[in-house]
Amino acid sequence: MQTKSRKFLSVLLTLLMMAGVIAVAPVMASAADGMATIDISALGGTDANNSAAVATESQWRYVDAGKRLFLDTENGNYTLTGTNANLCVQVSFANTNVTLNGVSITAPSGGSAFVPNAAGCTVTLIGSNTFSSSDRSSINTSDDTDCTITSSSGGSLTVNAINFANGFNLNITGNAAVTSYGTNGNWGLSMSSAYTNSILIGDNAKLAFGNDSSYETRTFGKADAAATHKWKLTNATLASGALTDASISVEVAAGATGTIEREAIVTPVAPAISGPTEMKVLAGYAATSSGAYTLSGTPAPTVTIDNNHGGKITWDATNKKLDIAAGLAAGEYTVVLTASNGVGTAKTATFKLTVAKTIFSTKHESNFWNWLLFFLGFGFIWMWFI
Repeated sequence: MQTKSRKFLSVLLTLLMMAGVIAVAPVMASAADGMATIDISALGGTDANNSAAVATESQWRYVDAGKRLFLDTENGNYTLTGTNANLCVQVSFANTNVTLNGVSITAPSGGSAFVPNAAGCTVTLIGSNTFSSSDRSSINTSDDTDCTITSSSGGSLTVNAINFANGFNLNITGNAAVTSYGTNGNWGLSMSSAYTNSILIGDNAKLAFGNDSSYETRTFGKADAAATHKWKLTNATLASGALTDASISVEVAAGATGTIEREAIVTPVAPAISGPTEMKVLAGYAATSSGAYTLSGTPAPTVTIDNNHGGKITWDATNKKLDIAAGLAAGEYTVVLTASNGVGTAKTATFKLTVAKTIFSTKHESNFWNWLLFFLGFGFIWMWFI
């Protein structure tokens, strides 16, 4: 009986290994091995590996029976490119570095697209990347492991859901943008209240999460120690803590996608305004502008004008000048600019425009010519008699 049982177990284990459910333990490649670039579009239909490059590249192998790509080098370096609609990528050893460069992966039925099974995994994002799964989490983790998702180029990763095993910790750093939205009854960030997990977010990173069936509440901590930033929430509600705390809990409504990120703490500064106080033009002038004003304050102040004199004098917020339209009659025109930003007392600046008369202006023009002709005629007569 024991012999039959052993034979049965032997056959079962063989079948599981062929399917990729149980990985055959590879020979660990050297930690000094270099980058291995894998075009995942080429995987499928037959087993594959890079054993021929064992001396120069981090090792990988693809098992077609289970549609699994195993990354088999401790401290290994891998770059994945391309698209594959039936693939699971599994990290087998600690401190593996995986760069996703415009990758799109759809998991096999009943499986996940990415499985970081070892501690210290770092995923670097370049461009837009997607992990999708029809019936479970796109990323499925292991107990007491951790993964850092980062980018230095604004890379993004969109997944159906992330399943947190007990003791799994996720760090999102650099300027990476991660979106995890759960469908078909999955949480966006799936974890048990009995588990010990952490999600840390860097000062320039962001995470969007939610699901299609119920509200979701999660706790987040800051990844950077400096107290120069605070939390910023979009389409999400603060469940506990303050935006300036190191750790907060956030709730997202059912069917919504809430975003949590960090933003710099800005010290408010009262407004100030300075610039030209007067300007003179001659009657009949063409449209013109004043000199530029200097504005300061945090947040940036807005400027209002008390009297635009029939729309002839207006504030140019882009160039910080007063635009003066043609057509104002001779006279003086005063405007008061007010700069305000909700901090302290608003500041004002007074500007006076003088439109001066000319010898050719209005009714005096004909008189000028009459007097000119008179003096010219008188001059000729005087010269005649001399």
